[in-house]
Amino acid sequence: MSILLIYDIVLSTIEAFVLIYVIWRSYKMVMASGSVWVLFFLASMIGLLLSDLYYITYSFIDPVTRMPFAFDEIAEFSMLLLLAAGFESINGSKKKINIPILIFSVVYLAVHIAAWIAWSGEWIQDIVFGIPYIYLFYLLITGIIRTEAFSKREITAFLILSVITFIVAAGEILGEGYIFLISSRGVSVASIIMEFGLLYKVIKTLKEPSTKYRSLYVTVLFFLMTLLDIYITEGVVYIFNNLFLVISPAVMYLAVKKELSQSDIY
Repeated sequence: MSILLIYDIVLSTIEAFVLIYVIWRSYKMVMASGSVWVLFFLASMIGLLLSDLYYITYSFIDPVTRMPFAFDEIAEFSMLLLLAAGFESINGSKKKINIPILIFSVVYLAVHIAAWIAWSGEWIQDIVFGIPYIYLFYLLITGIIRTEAFSKREITAFLILSVITFIVAAGEILGEGYIFLISSRGVSVASIIMEFGLLYKVIKTLKEPSTKYRSLYVTVLFFLMTLLDIYITEGVVYIFNNLFLVISPAVMYLAVKKELSQSDIY
């Protein structure tokens, strides 16, 4: 068992304990409020916990062989769709498709899916399981723009970093030698800048007295980007992304609790 795998198991175990607490608190909120949104969030966190538990168990049983198409991916698939369903429930009548954002979402996630395929060689599986990522990413970006969760400057910075990530990740997938090395470092730099920027935005948004859905969009985007970046980064940046993934359920829970207390979600 490698040092990296041990590190992954330790952090996954810590995340599992965080999720157990978040699930317990979310269950109490559902029972007290009857909130549909909190119910979707509760179910999604259960899916994430099951995914972690499967990964931990499999890593002990067979630490050498890569996990096959299995329960953890189904649980992750369900978790993303449940979060997306929660955001659909607060979109109300605002169902008109934003074509530019949809195209951006598909193109941006396509490079991540391509990276998964290059690593695993599983075309159909990675494309199918990339669909809920695209769906949730699209809902988050449209919601962030609609609620003005990001300023124009922040949206511009996010777009620039996204384009940089797309370009260097493509170089990492297609390039060899120095091109691969430079692209790999570029992905890591763009990723860590974006993650720390989103973490700053999460803290800032959670401190606002009134957010009207904004904290939900920002915290879930932080979680989703962390989940995506884990698969395309390495070294120190990979370690940071895993740490961010551990705290993500907690900050999402704080956002749900905040919005529920303000009667923004039902």
